[in-house]
Amino acid sequence: TYEKMARKGLRVLALAYKRLPDTTSDSVAASMTREDVESDLLFGGFIAFECKIRADSGIVVKSLTDSHHAVSMLTGDGLLTSLHVAKEVNICDKKMDCLTLAAGSNTAHWVVDEEPSVLKNTEKRDIPLEIEGITDLAKTYNLITTEAEFMKVINATGGETSPLWNYCGFFRVFARMSPQGKASVIKSIQDSSEDNCVLMCGDGGNDVGALKQANVGMALLSGHANANTTDSPIEEESPE
Repeated sequence: TYEKMARKGLRVLALAYKRLPDTTSDSVAASMTREDVESDLLFGGFIAFECKIRADSGIVVKSLTDSHHAVSMLTGDGLLTSLHVAKEVNICDKKMDCLTLAAGSNTAHWVVDEEPSVLKNTEKRDIPLEIEGITDLAKTYNLITTEAEFMKVINATGGETSPLWNYCGFFRVFARMSPQGKASVIKSIQDSSEDNCVLMCGDGGNDVGALKQANVGMALLSGHANANTTDSPIEEESPE
């Protein structure tokens, strides 16, 4: 159920609850630690939110990629939700399969995303990770990852000196990213080549570090809710 909603681009929250004994006083409940409150919870259901996409986003991104600019998404959203949005706005090529980076205890590999599930790795076709081969792999696949899996590989291959840092620009989606993670990815793209110049667009407080790190940081403060999501993305031509 979660995957079906996430693959439609919905942001999904899981709800859970814990029933306390009727004899529990207000003072006892108020003094409970977060660990106690959040233990032995019962699943309550899902809440799904839709954040509509600007009508002109796909055209803008396609214009950038057609002019040989690399475009990637750095987001705190979940992997499946992010992937749906990335396809809708042309960050990911809909004609190409997606490879998700997955780190095991001793090895790392790519999981081929074949619906209905990208989460059940045992049901997926795996491709061994060869860091030096990422450049060629990115020509035929959309490469996506979460910060947690990416950092597992980083830590296993040298930490700050890991060669994987040099290939951040070949990933189309970084999901479940922290503010520090976003800034680190941008810095690695800048450091991988003197010719790289990074423009970052962000609309949230967790984007501030990345906006400051980028060569050009554009804070998107105007527009909210469903603004600019239903207008025609193409301006009508003048009769002249």
